[in-house]
Amino acid sequence: MAKSARASTVKTNNQRLKKNVLGQSRQHGRSASAMDVDGAKPASKRLNKKIEKKRRGKKSSIVFPMRGPKRNKK
Repeated sequence: MAKSARASTVKTNNQRLKKNVLGQSRQHGRSASAMDVDGAKPASKRLNKKIEKKRRGKKSSIVFPMRGPKRNKK
């Protein structure tokens, strides 16, 4: 559970954003900046920058990468 109502609204908004913009772009295999949000007008640059930033931040899940071939073992 989110700690506050504000946090939960932010979370749901982010999820909605991802579903609308990123979802479509992933289906078609192109970047979110190439997609139109509502089909008519292209998404604002500001929005796309935010999305790209988010995506860039979430790419790596390894906190302390180990050197060498051990890294990918589970």
